[in-house]
Amino acid sequence: SSGVDEVCSDSGNDIQITFLQNFGDLPLLVPDGTSLTLTSGSPLITSQKLIRGTKENEECSNRGICDVSHGTCTCLSNWMTSDGYNGPGTRGDCGYDAGISTTSCPGEFIPCLGLGTCSGSPSYRCSCEEGRFGPDCSLLRCPSGKSWFSKPSMDHEAHSLKECSDMGVCDTTTGQCQCAFGFSGSACEYMDCPGNPPCNGNGECYSMEHLALLSKSSLGNPTPFI
Repeated sequence: SSGVDEVCSDSGNDIQITFLQNFGDLPLLVPDGTSLTLTSGSPLITSQKLIRGTKENEECSNRGICDVSHGTCTCLSNWMTSDGYNGPGTRGDCGYDAGISTTSCPGEFIPCLGLGTCSGSPSYRCSCEEGRFGPDCSLLRCPSGKSWFSKPSMDHEAHSLKECSDMGVCDTTTGQCQCAFGFSGSACEYMDCPGNPPCNGNGECYSMEHLALLSKSSLGNPTPFI
């Protein structure tokens, strides 16, 4: 705010928030005025974005490998945790070059492990071939499927493609999805039928798509539910 001591006033107030550690293009804040009261009328709170965040916000600063089971980064040689502004700090993000000038792309013996292209000076970043990622292209991507629970992006647009269908964890060493209980398939795209074995061996387990193909109307005609 500008020159005021209180958050709320009868004449209104503008509050500007600057994020110093949450980098990238952040979502718009959702104001909640349910706990506010006015002597008359109802409080009105709105929000808007003044500046779009453009600061780099890559996993482990693209200079380390993320351990998704613990949420920690294992940094490449000579890279350490930073303060987010090119200095040493406690972010745990591998964003600080520990005093040794980088003169080549990461990769043991071969830049990018021979699985990508090195950008060269000054950034020395790997552009990995399809299916590979990571600072040295050592990691494997997992198959993608329609997300089981992502939010719609617009009217009639939902269930976008997500790694492991948002229902599993990618093992980046093998490129295989470790699916949540009750789901299976290379991209965790199938919901398992109950029973062990499925249907307790007394039936067949069909996908919803297959069931739609088999469905018929009350007159015995195929239905268009596909």
